[in-house]
Amino acid sequence: MTATDPVIDYNGRQEFLIDAAVFPGSSGSPVYIADDNGQFVGSVFVGPRVKLLGILYAVHEYTSNEKIEIIPIPTAFDLRGKEHIPAGIGVVIKADKLQDFKTLLEDHDNKAASMAKPSAGEK
Repeated sequence: MTATDPVIDYNGRQEFLIDAAVFPGSSGSPVYIADDNGQFVGSVFVGPRVKLLGILYAVHEYTSNEKIEIIPIPTAFDLRGKEHIPAGIGVVIKADKLQDFKTLLEDHDNKAASMAKPSAGEK
């Protein structure tokens, strides 16, 4: 379920909120929309429209000082004591914003490729 309209930017950023049980390890989960006319074929939902809305990356949590904060979801479990309680509201980067990573990844690949080439004096 969406908690804010995915068309409208949340807090002026290309993000929206979902009402879901999010927890450590769920960062990077895709968020889709599918028409009601679709159906499950095995474990895959097939319908007239299945569209990627974005990628989950953070969660709203209650803190010990009774505030709600946005906390990036860790990619590994942390066994230390915790002062935050998940509020069940996830923060999703809109799919359109993910295009920004294309340039970053291309730049990274180009830099890595140039570092891997031996210089003129090396064999």
